[in-house]
Amino acid sequence: MQTLRAKILTIALVFLSLISAIFLIYSIIATDSYKEQRLESINRWIEYEAERVNKAVAVVERGAVSYALLGKYVQESRSRELGENLVLDYIKSFIVASGGGFWYEPYVFEEDSRFMCFYAYNGEEPGSAVLGDAFMNGFNYHEAVWYGEIIGDITQPHRAVWTLPYFDEQLGKRLTTAGAGIFDNNGNLIGISTIDWDLDLMLERLYNLKPTENSFIILADLEKGYGITNTMSRESGRPVSDIWWDIYADSFVSPHTGIEYLIFRRQLDNGWTLLLQAPTKEVFEAVDRKNNGFLFVMLFSISAILLGAYYIISRIVNRPLKQLTDEVSQLNLGNLDISVQASTNDELGLLARTFNTMASDLKDSIEAHAKEREENERIGAELNIAAGIQASMLPGSLPDFSKWQIDIRASMLPAKEVGGDFYDFFLVDSNTLALVIADVSGKGVPAALFMVVAKTLIKNNAQLGKSPQETFEAVNNILCENNEAGMFVTAFMGFLDISSGRFSYVNAGHNLPMLLSGGSFKPIPAKPGVVLAGMEDMVYRQEKIILSEGDALYLYTDGVTEAMDTQSNLFSEERLQDILNVNRESDLGELLACIKSEIDAFADGAEQADDITMLAMRYLGVKQ
Repeated sequence: MQTLRAKILTIALVFLSLISAIFLIYSIIATDSYKEQRLESINRWIEYEAERVNKAVAVVERGAVSYALLGKYVQESRSRELGENLVLDYIKSFIVASGGGFWYEPYVFEEDSRFMCFYAYNGEEPGSAVLGDAFMNGFNYHEAVWYGEIIGDITQPHRAVWTLPYFDEQLGKRLTTAGAGIFDNNGNLIGISTIDWDLDLMLERLYNLKPTENSFIILADLEKGYGITNTMSRESGRPVSDIWWDIYADSFVSPHTGIEYLIFRRQLDNGWTLLLQAPTKEVFEAVDRKNNGFLFVMLFSISAILLGAYYIISRIVNRPLKQLTDEVSQLNLGNLDISVQASTNDELGLLARTFNTMASDLKDSIEAHAKEREENERIGAELNIAAGIQASMLPGSLPDFSKWQIDIRASMLPAKEVGGDFYDFFLVDSNTLALVIADVSGKGVPAALFMVVAKTLIKNNAQLGKSPQETFEAVNNILCENNEAGMFVTAFMGFLDISSGRFSYVNAGHNLPMLLSGGSFKPIPAKPGVVLAGMEDMVYRQEKIILSEGDALYLYTDGVTEAMDTQSNLFSEERLQDILNVNRESDLGELLACIKSEIDAFADGAEQADDITMLAMRYLGVKQ
């Protein structure tokens, strides 16, 4: 048998290994987390810088659109002086732009002028603008590539388009131009406005985006398939297809240096794409260095702490724990009178006192459980007796009639051991048969006791020669006396004159019986009445029908129509009526069994919530 000290040693070693593994996993997860944070930081930085570029692009685009409105105004005025002054003033105030102007379609400015443009550019000094005479004097701008690109892409006013990057020999600069359409009042395109943007200024902005020393940035129009500028070669206008790596991937490895690069992308509002390529090692260099140092410190600290903890625990816990184990083991032998010695005031002492309390409580619980089981068995036996007594109070068979033919069948299935439903049939005199069915509010023993009282009162008053109406009025007043529990009874009672088939009946808030007459079951015609024990001095209405030979009555409680399935759907009166009509020719016993079977199939295992009581009577007429 392995000693406790050896077990503690083994557990400590295993625990140390698990802790080491956990911190190793933690280090890996933390490293991944730090890397994700680093990537998120770069993404946020790129997003911020891209937004700055977006704003600059938006300023140029809005400038081109505003410029187009001025171009329309100049065309309408047909004033060259106005055109020159406007381009000078606008470009002078637009310090971001390298230059800009109005460029009109042939003969729209002057009928004899094919070329008409106004162009100015910013000089070397801030706030100085110079008219571009070289452009304005006979320059065939209609043949210029940039002009064809802009006027070919313009489809609507107030929208700017961009050209491919190009080198302007007049200005000696690499440019890209934003242009907008100049439309007349009829919506015809009559020219364009342009704002030139110096790509070298853009390149200076892009240099600020580099997160590491060897990162490089490409600004490209992926939709048109060309590069605008980049910080690696400073080239402009090269096709995107010349880029040898997959710019849509998350990373790539240089075949020349073997260095892995991460790719970060941001699309600008005008459709351009900003691509940042950063060496993976440079991106995560600080993270790796930090995590490696943290891992070393954590592993060293954990090892030292665990070894010290093991030494202390083995000295302080081992001896009292062994004593506690020896004494507690007596509980396993069934000795509930054992008392564990609590020699310390720490957790082990608390554990010992807890075991003592547990043993005492367990002993008391076993004794209480035994008494409770005996009490439950006694109550169960008494309920079984009560159920038998209740069943014996219900009529078991029809009295022997030697002259008349009457078939009666009945059944009752309580929801609990005893229930509040009841039915009854008895002879009031030699020619009158009473039929009764009722449902007491509630379930269980209280309902069963109230049912006994109600059943007895109804039968006694009926046998005193009272009519159904008089019987219910008398029983109602008696039940209302001292009814502090507020219980009530729904009931239906009818007297059948056997010789004539006359059926006199009264309803006290109960489900209307189904009458088979004329080949189908239908609810018996009756006005609703107030329940018994609901209110004193109630007047009940007695009604009558004449039964013919073969007619039948089906009386039931709401446990039939309100039976529920697993989805809480009700069995319903309509479903009951359909089943009765389908089986109208069946024997009454078979009819009741069929209805009960249909209820069980409908419930599909759902618990019975209410008593199910049924009474069926068929009038067979007078024997000859």
